[in-house]
Amino acid sequence: MKTPTSTHCKTCLARNTGSFAKISPQGWTEFQRFCSSNTYAKGNIIFYANNQPLGLFFLCSGKVKVVKSAFGVRAHIPRVIKAPDLLGDRAFISGELYSGTGVAMEPSHICFLDAAHMNRIFAKEPAFWQFMARRFADELGAAEDRMVDLALKTIRERLAKYLLALSGPDEDGRGVRVELEESRQETAEILGTTTEAICRTLAEFRSRRWISIKGPFVLIQDPERLRQLAGLPAASL
Repeated sequence: MKTPTSTHCKTCLARNTGSFAKISPQGWTEFQRFCSSNTYAKGNIIFYANNQPLGLFFLCSGKVKVVKSAFGVRAHIPRVIKAPDLLGDRAFISGELYSGTGVAMEPSHICFLDAAHMNRIFAKEPAFWQFMARRFADELGAAEDRMVDLALKTIRERLAKYLLALSGPDEDGRGVRVELEESRQETAEILGTTTEAICRTLAEFRSRRWISIKGPFVLIQDPERLRQLAGLPAASL
């Protein structure tokens, strides 16, 4: 569903965060003028694998997963992108086809700037491209870490690390609360395993009293044990 771009951009909460903060006032004005603005419901497709990028997507609110599949059967989620962020930027900048399909995981507001306007407007935004260079370096490091985890870590180790990555501070002394926003199937696709393995491993962690589960919420009762299992250093006091 297309919405008036100028109305949304004037109150955009993403304006001063992430890649958006690197756009100058002049560039932001031009961006508002030429980009299109759309809302996507959960499950809607933003772009398809093996299609040619025609511009760059800006995720203003919501969450999107990039899905890759082998022979149309088994799916893997190499990335989950949360707003504010960019979508399809690697394929667009490299001139390659999309390597995966972008799917909205929740209601999302996304702006799109076509290639011609993107290249013209952002040619005058060196701070944006400096940000992009650092971003690609960070993503390359994260991708290497994921490859090592998939190759060397068991599902128990990967799931322990995943839960800890989602956790916040221990506020009440009873444990650290985590909300698993992804379904069990999506969690399995992120960690490169099966839904059955995720459910079985969560049940094991619960039986050992490392965690407790209530609906989508997980209470990490023994974070240090999970850190040991994940091969992470002990938390500093």
